[in-house]
Amino acid sequence: MEHRVHTAIVGAIELGGLVEPFSKPDFEVKCPHFCAGIYNAFLDKDARGNRGGNTELFERVSPGQFKCLRTLRYGLWSGTENAMADVFISFIHEEQKVASAVQRFLKEKLDNTEIFLSADQWQIYAGEVWLDRIHTELESAKVVILLISSRSVGRPWVNFEAGAAWLAKRAVLPVCFGGMSKGSLPKPYSGIQALDLRTEPYYLLTSVIHHLGSPGVPPLPPVPFRPERDEYARAIIAALDELEQTA
Repeated sequence: MEHRVHTAIVGAIELGGLVEPFSKPDFEVKCPHFCAGIYNAFLDKDARGNRGGNTELFERVSPGQFKCLRTLRYGLWSGTENAMADVFISFIHEEQKVASAVQRFLKEKLDNTEIFLSADQWQIYAGEVWLDRIHTELESAKVVILLISSRSVGRPWVNFEAGAAWLAKRAVLPVCFGGMSKGSLPKPYSGIQALDLRTEPYYLLTSVIHHLGSPGVPPLPPVPFRPERDEYARAIIAALDELEQTA
């Protein structure tokens, strides 16, 4: 449970819904569906200097106000914020929620895997040269995920990153959603094995694992994978539904 709650807080911060420092009521509003005891006790229980010897996840910056200690494996936290990416996700900013949901899904399944969002404000810092940082992350990544919708497929930036990944001989995974299907992908994407994000999140996961070649991944769920039974896969579907409703 502790891992699930902390992951929910991290996700809310990454999406910009939960702003630091935050209070217990803020936590409850932005991370619904937990029980009252979680909202009352979780932040205090895992705050720095807690008396129970629990993992220190939060800093109490003032009475009733908390911020996250950036010490864990999420790309947002220090200690990993300068680590190079294993997986690079290319997307357009209008589809940030979908990209963030994919990032959280993969992070949950793949321990110690750095996942870079190419338009993620948490991972690019003031003063950095954007193209240099993109080059650095692409150079280190083993897998490049292209989030391709009917809207993004014609955008120069996604095509630029796709071309850079191809030239760098990285594994490129075209992921279709938002009005784009595998059968309607234009060239050169149509020449690469693609997948459908809504129906094939497990295929995405297994493909990433294959290309990473990592022996340290957790056991995979049995096939057939049921997205509706996995909270992180459900979050992807919810982000897709929201995107379609606002399109």
